[in-house]
Amino acid sequence: MASLEESAHKKLTGILSDSRISTSILAYKMLKENRYVNEAFLEMFVHYVYLMADTKLVPFHLAEIQQACGWLKDNMEELGLPDIVGKLPEEHTEYLAI
Repeated sequence: MASLEESAHKKLTGILSDSRISTSILAYKMLKENRYVNEAFLEMFVHYVYLMADTKLVPFHLAEIQQACGWLKDNMEELGLPDIVGKLPEEHTEYLAI
């Protein structure tokens, strides 16, 4: 499984580091993805924030990002958000409730 995560990491970092790609447009396109893709992305973001906020030693160019992640972590904990992140079963049918 480690090679699967390594491959996905390389693809994701390649996409996000390309300055020609707009992150706003990528976020807009995520609206069309299914629920599990969006939940997985949110879960990855929350884990990144927590890991970065708790890391004791970071490169100098990531110091501001670490501070922002610490602030985000504190605010997410205050709101109780990290407890609700995760893959939940979909509770919907193809019928519209009136």
